[in-house]
Amino acid sequence: MLGINKMKKNTKHSIKKTSKFLTRLQSSWRYVMAFAAGAAALFGILSYIHPNISVTPLMAIDASRPLSMQFLVTNNGYLTMHDVKYACAIEKIKGRVTFGSYGGPPGVNQNSPRFVAPQHESGKSLAPNQSDTVSIDFALFKKADPVEMADIGIVASFRLSLIPWRQERLYHFVTQKCSDGKLYWFPKPPDD
Repeated sequence: MLGINKMKKNTKHSIKKTSKFLTRLQSSWRYVMAFAAGAAALFGILSYIHPNISVTPLMAIDASRPLSMQFLVTNNGYLTMHDVKYACAIEKIKGRVTFGSYGGPPGVNQNSPRFVAPQHESGKSLAPNQSDTVSIDFALFKKADPVEMADIGIVASFRLSLIPWRQERLYHFVTQKCSDGKLYWFPKPPDD
């Protein structure tokens, strides 16, 4: 009889330990799930307000002049971009006359010298899935024709609907001469 009572006590003790372990496991699991749900919600909010812009070369107005290129700027994000302004950051344009960022840090980056065309200073809005066309055909650059190579950046400056401060994105492009002898634009990551 004594052995049976001892077994019952051990079984009760074992059930209590298992029950405490399961309670702790459930409590820990709730914390893990709450953390995962919070992280997912934060990620969702940040991806919603993060600007998503693409800039692609569209077409040259004059096929003999690579700097007459039009660039297509598209708002792929979820929020409207307000007070949008564009500029051209220059590393080097080499031709009959050479333009460059003399004395500045090399490469196209946030500190590169910029040119802004009056037609791009209107401060218009760009709603989600809308596009705009940007030209870099500045009168000053026509002095470089015929152009041998160009290394530029398209800069989009804007303010999002829910965020009061201005943001800026830089898209780097370089020319390469292809087998037909013409210069074509190719994207490149911004320099550091």
